[in-house]
Amino acid sequence: MIKNDKFFVFDDVLDLPEHQNLFNYLKTLRWTSEWSSSTHTGGLNREDPIWHWNYSFFQVRGGMPAITPEEYQKLSVDHPAVIALWEKVSEIIKQHLGKFNILRLYSNCNPYGNSGYPHIDDGDYTMVYYPCVKWDSTWEGGTCFYEGTQDKENEYDAIRYVSYKPNRLIIFPAHVPHRGMPVDRRCYVPRYVIAMKLQRDVNDPEYMKQYYNKG
Repeated sequence: MIKNDKFFVFDDVLDLPEHQNLFNYLKTLRWTSEWSSSTHTGGLNREDPIWHWNYSFFQVRGGMPAITPEEYQKLSVDHPAVIALWEKVSEIIKQHLGKFNILRLYSNCNPYGNSGYPHIDDGDYTMVYYPCVKWDSTWEGGTCFYEGTQDKENEYDAIRYVSYKPNRLIIFPAHVPHRGMPVDRRCYVPRYVIAMKLQRDVNDPEYMKQYYNKG
């Protein structure tokens, strides 16, 4: 696995009709409640009072290394608006980092008074997309990034904050601790995000090039 500190923020990722269509689609989903995040790795933990709404589009199961063509085809049929986002994202990633495959693809929804813990992700890189169409910058709700050790949460130190801005995309190494930040009490809409956990395609020639040149 190649771990580096390449960190990207892109604005206006989708065309306006695509952006509006995706956001409208998210509002039609049947969300799962009480999906809690543990301090470091995330997951279902009903003893944790900090929970959020979740909808999972795809998650690798049974030890498979990444999404299969058949699973991708099913996603394209079941969730075309989400796949339209992935197709745009995959082209952006390919330009800057090489080819990646999807390990997990899901959306979270956090109302006022609800936020996550600092945690790290599985996979090689994480993509976070802000799908809300309207957002006041004073509502906060961005993503904060930390440095420090996973076993000593109190030693986490904030090193970067990316504001919530509609149609914004963040791509960062999965090993960097991060958390979705709470929204201001004046925020009257939920904080939606779409997250993709990505694994580098080791068959991509760009992977070998970066591997041998990483030193």
